[in-house]
This record gives sequence, structure tokens and C-alpha cells, in this order.
Amino acid sequence: YNRHDALEFAACYAPEADILDLHTGETILSGRDAIQARFSKRFEQAGLRVEIVGRMLLPGLVVDSERIFTGGSTGDV
Repeated sequence: YNRHDALEFAACYAPEADILDLHTGETILSGRDAIQARFSKRFEQAGLRVEIVGRMLLPGLVVDSERIFTGGSTGDV
């Protein structure tokens, strides 16, 4: 993520991985190709970086608590 390399970032996910909104259960992205496409655009943002502040591992599921820095503002996700 912090290298802004969408191909390398997406390779960390299984080909059939989904990214979900855990509040709504909605699938935000489905599949490694969709993850790579979305993050290639996101990584164009100057100053973008992330800090993992917590991680929960469950069978078939990883939940990260992240602090995202966007070149001036921050937010917890």
C-alpha cells in the first residue's frame, strides 16, 4: 500500500477475494483484478499512506483497523 504499487498490493489477495463494508455487509470490490484496478487509481493520490493499528484474523477473513493519511488529513477506517 505505502509503495503505491497496485499490482504488488493486489497480489496479497486471493484471486476470488472480496473487500466488504463490515458495517453494511456490502461487497465493495470482488476479485483481485477489481482490487488492483481500484487501488491503481487510489495510489495516484500524493501523500497517501496507511498505518495498520490493529488486525483480527478469523477463518477465511482478515479485518484491519487502519489509520489512513491523505497528505494533510487522517481518518480511521
